[in-house]
Amino acid sequence: MPIVLRLQAFAESQLAGLGPTELVSFLAELLVAACLFGPVIAIAAIASWLVRKSGDYRAPQLHRRPVR
Repeated sequence: MPIVLRLQAFAESQLAGLGPTELVSFLAELLVAACLFGPVIAIAAIASWLVRKSGDYRAPQLHRRPVR
């Protein structure tokens, strides 16, 4: 996955003066993970919300009292 490595290298170069190299590398990995998995999680959350919301638009159920 060379694009991931390029993105991490770019993030590390932008965060270079922030602290020790281990911290910068860790923050760059977190940033890359957020860029990769953030949209996937957002799409799943929106799809779940839409599925739950579509249940509100079903045909109305008639509630009748039982016949005695």
